[in-house]
Amino acid sequence: MPAHKKLRLTLEQHIEIGKRLKTLRSDAYTIAAEVSPALKAKDVDRFLKSILAINLFRCSLDNLVCRDYPREFNAGIYYGEQTYPNVTAQPQQTPNE
Repeated sequence: MPAHKKLRLTLEQHIEIGKRLKTLRSDAYTIAAEVSPALKAKDVDRFLKSILAINLFRCSLDNLVCRDYPREFNAGIYYGEQTYPNVTAQPQQTPNE
């Protein structure tokens, strides 16, 4: 049985996906900053781990575009100039506090 050949994304697809992932990541950080004061630290941590998964996915795609398009490669495809709110898990408060 012949090995399944993986499809190659076009450079234009990489650019569009990169834009969408940057927006997704930015939105996720904004949401985390907005809701973290109202949630338990473990819930915030869980959500922050999902953002880490997005970052790892972007890294894989960045490696892929570098491999497939070495001459056209630009780190800005998946990593751009963006700022994100500072989000950290809040300490748990007990009902007596």
